[in-house]
Amino acid sequence: MLGFRARAGPFVFLSLMIAAFSFFETARADHENIQNLLARIPKSIIEAENLALEKGVPSAVVGRFRAVTPIVVEITAFSKEYNYGSSGSGVLIADDLVLSALHIFPAFEELISSKRLRVRVFINGEIVLGYIPDKRYYDIKSDLVAIKLLEKIPIVPVPIAQNDPAVGETVYSFGYAILDRPVRLNLEYVGDTYNSGQRYLVTTRSYEHGYSGSLLFNARGEAIGVAAMASERGAFGFTVPWETVLEFLKKIPEFKS
Repeated sequence: MLGFRARAGPFVFLSLMIAAFSFFETARADHENIQNLLARIPKSIIEAENLALEKGVPSAVVGRFRAVTPIVVEITAFSKEYNYGSSGSGVLIADDLVLSALHIFPAFEELISSKRLRVRVFINGEIVLGYIPDKRYYDIKSDLVAIKLLEKIPIVPVPIAQNDPAVGETVYSFGYAILDRPVRLNLEYVGDTYNSGQRYLVTTRSYEHGYSGSLLFNARGEAIGVAAMASERGAFGFTVPWETVLEFLKKIPEFKS
């Protein structure tokens, strides 16, 4: 048996070398494929606009995309003591306030009351720290939260829709999915519904991971609500309408309409 192992050794070594070479070749090919994929992602807002126009997106929405990109943010909540982390999207509503969806912060009441929750906000390529000061800054029923930033950021005013979209109208969400910049999500408005006394705007195709807390816009580039949740099977998306957002914001001292 020992003699067999001695004779087989070089062959085993050769097999391992071939396997290693194959592994690295596969890894290199995968890396090249990823780089090719990333190369096709728009690297600037202008390129993104041109791509959107080619796909027939209304110019008002394209313009709004360009305008709101600097105020659409990516949110990561963390607590070292609780080994806790989550993420979603949000939008600057004042120079030191970010509006988002409360459900992206699991166990938020414990974390807020114990002062252990901190929020990392990715704005225009920069990381800004924030926190949720007290109960005035969140509402469980409407699933809304306002995050106080530790520094002030310039904001861009966003027009607000006066009415719900027409049934069948295409609406648009801008949020952070897997990239380092907001991506547009096209949805179709199908009406509204009520759950536990809370009204929601309903769209076909649910919100994807990372879009919770993002703004929803109509075809005129006006904000109509905040992305809240998806149906159990992912067929529909539910959005908190803007009138509910305004009621929530009235509780917040820093907010000015």
